[in-house]
Amino acid sequence: MSLRILVIRRDNIGDLVCTTPLLAALRARHPDAHIAALVNSYNAGVLEGNPDVDAIHSYTKLKHRGEGESWWSVLVHRYRMIAALRRAGFDYVLLGKSTFDRHGLALARQVRPRHIVGIPPDAGQRAAGITDPVAPASFAQGHEVEAIMKLGAPLGVDTAPGPAPCSPRPRAWPNGAAASRRSPSPAPSPGSRSTSARATRAASGRSSASSSLRAPWRAQAR
Repeated sequence: MSLRILVIRRDNIGDLVCTTPLLAALRARHPDAHIAALVNSYNAGVLEGNPDVDAIHSYTKLKHRGEGESWWSVLVHRYRMIAALRRAGFDYVLLGKSTFDRHGLALARQVRPRHIVGIPPDAGQRAAGITDPVAPASFAQGHEVEAIMKLGAPLGVDTAPGPAPCSPRPRAWPNGAAASRRSPSPAPSPGSRSTSARATRAASGRSSASSSLRAPWRAQAR
């Protein structure tokens, strides 16, 4: 059975763009793996058309819910998405953030993977649930992209980051939606859609976002 990897990045659009080199490196290192992303409805469009991602699982934050959309319906959709991810049986969940991601860790623990990779809250400390802690990079030098790349070390990723490709489209993902790119998940969340990833990978026209989206790290840490 192929490796199943889930990368969580649930904050801003630029932050998710800075995570795309890690996704590309994971794909290069594990070409047959099922690589999925858990994002939110605000930033999900960044990964549409990305050939390195098999599935995009998106949920809506309460503060982003649409007009006439109740907080109850948002939470129900989120619960269903987490239940589907848990059934999918992920081997690794990566908290795709250069600092400790408390909210991402809470989601990862609900998914119940074999391994959770992330930055601990403080150097030398361990957070309950992070099975593979990665030492945080120095904020005095480097870039957000380089810091996030370190999260690939437990999976054998030791290359320098490449470009940050993105081809966003003006379409929001519905609550709990999953878009399958290479092969459908065993337990897709509601509203799943399929496209051919091999055809996507062969397509041209992807734009590369500058790696200056978040630099230096300290100025952007929050």
